[in-house]
Amino acid sequence: MKSQIKRWDKDAAVVIPSNLLVGAKVDVGSVVDVSVVDGKIVIQALGNTEKMFTFTEAELLRGLTPDMAHADELADSL
Repeated sequence: MKSQIKRWDKDAAVVIPSNLLVGAKVDVGSVVDVSVVDGKIVIQALGNTEKMFTFTEAELLRGLTPDMAHADELADSL
């Protein structure tokens, strides 16, 4: 599939069609490795081998109580 390299600030970018993202099992925000192999640009999905966040969902929710869950909305109802 043909695409075009475009200017993005001082760098360059290529639009990757959504059907290729689906085929590669990646999405916007996925971690990839970009390299040059035999003069070709290779983009390789890293899958779950790299951790995107430094915390887990359980760590984020630790200590959360039902009273605190929507504390931001509580002030509007008073």
